[in-house]
Amino acid sequence: DEAEANGSAFHIVLLPRPHTMATFSRRVEAELFDVLDLRVCFAAEIPGFVWEDWTFRSDPHWSEAGHMVAAHCLYRFLESRLGIEGASDEALARARHVYYRAFAGDAGWQGHRFMPSAPWASPVPVDAAEAARIRAKHLALESNSEDQRHRIAHEVRQGQPLVRRGGWNVHPSPRHRVVVFVKSPCADGEEGTGRLFLHASPVNKGELRAGEPRAQKTGFMRVPHRRRRHAASWRDGRNCVVAWPVGPSVYAKLRVGEYGRDGAVLWEAEFPFHSAQQVAAATAAYRRDYGAFAKAAQGANSHWNIRVLGGRVAFLKASCDAGDLRGVFFLRMYPADAGDAGGELTSGGFVLRILGFGTNAVVSAVRVDGKCLVSRMLPEWPVTTISAGQMIGEAVLWETTFYLDVERFRRAWEDVRAKVPTGRGDFDVHRRGAELVYVRERCTEEDAAARFFLHVFAGATRANLDFHFNERGVVFAGRCVAVARLPTQDIDRIHTGQFVAGEGTLWSVEI
Repeated sequence: DEAEANGSAFHIVLLPRPHTMATFSRRVEAELFDVLDLRVCFAAEIPGFVWEDWTFRSDPHWSEAGHMVAAHCLYRFLESRLGIEGASDEALARARHVYYRAFAGDAGWQGHRFMPSAPWASPVPVDAAEAARIRAKHLALESNSEDQRHRIAHEVRQGQPLVRRGGWNVHPSPRHRVVVFVKSPCADGEEGTGRLFLHASPVNKGELRAGEPRAQKTGFMRVPHRRRRHAASWRDGRNCVVAWPVGPSVYAKLRVGEYGRDGAVLWEAEFPFHSAQQVAAATAAYRRDYGAFAKAAQGANSHWNIRVLGGRVAFLKASCDAGDLRGVFFLRMYPADAGDAGGELTSGGFVLRILGFGTNAVVSAVRVDGKCLVSRMLPEWPVTTISAGQMIGEAVLWETTFYLDVERFRRAWEDVRAKVPTGRGDFDVHRRGAELVYVRERCTEEDAAARFFLHVFAGATRANLDFHFNERGVVFAGRCVAVARLPTQDIDRIHTGQFVAGEGTLWSVEI
């Protein structure tokens, strides 16, 4: 309605995730809108497109390469809608090279270091004046006057600073959830003498959030923070300004200061941020939240206790310190019937979404009374199996899998328990329509510890669908039951069993 009132065209762009178009079409009449489905575009531009290849490893947002392809898709889309003459792929590849080289070639520029490979970029000479024009044009899009943080900082600076140290005035504003640092005067190059720090101690997070906006000798202050959007800095005449949002938490106190070149603290100050009443209310709310999850049905026990309540999954630890919160938490969520949902069958299962989140990025990562609670919203589609864990870099610290729908396995067991198995090994193997059901009565953890192999032969092809028990199975009433979905094509032969790497096959059956 707003676009129509402004005489504007209205378009809808869908992210290239599995089932986005299907979900969108179920909610609205898609044919009524001008829709660009980026998944179709990505798949056309990138052979064998897999979403995770174009995003960060521990974050579902696009990487620089993902942004590049999305920009390409949007350009082609608008080209046709605006009726402008289409540029050739080669012309775009040359322009793309010039754009990225304009930033990567500037030793003082702290942004782009990415350079696409062929066919996305075609090397051509880059004129220094043209590179400077490109940088100026795109930096102008980040004008401080258009930045809400700049306007908030201007408003906050109208009041008296709470801290005056080291030539900096510090203006905290709980209402705007921001701390503004101002140095006046701030001569050219002076901002590069040290680096500010802000340590926030939320009542519900302990000492979890810390960062350091660094002033550099570029005439414009940059903030080399892992989540750069959380701080902004700029020159304002003779002033240097840093606006640092501190997030939605309630903070009993903040500590700010500045490091020198040698890493020594030049100055620091600590002050209360929110009122005592706000701190007390936040603490009480956390205790209620922790208590509600602690009473929820058990999900899984590992290094953390995992619970699901309503639309949230939570990691609980009754005795917790900052070391427990290092690394990245992750979730792998499996739907009830991934085959019908359009998932791609792989040896790792029907993994429709992998979420990685650190304690600074998660919706709720809290620590009070020595207890920790990390929680995350679940997706809208029905989730029945969750694999959760924590990792640092490539190293998995711990991982566990649990099931929200144990009845699915109980029903499978009831369907086959009175029937003669299709094959017998350490587990009885039953063919049940498009599934194999593995059953072992009175099983132990060791029985399910070895990896299962599942090789499906159809004509000249062989599908390797190996799996771990915790990806496909559940233990209830002392028995182990696993359910593995088979491909939909005609099957000639199935070879399945268990093996231990380096030791060989424990048992196997041919079906």
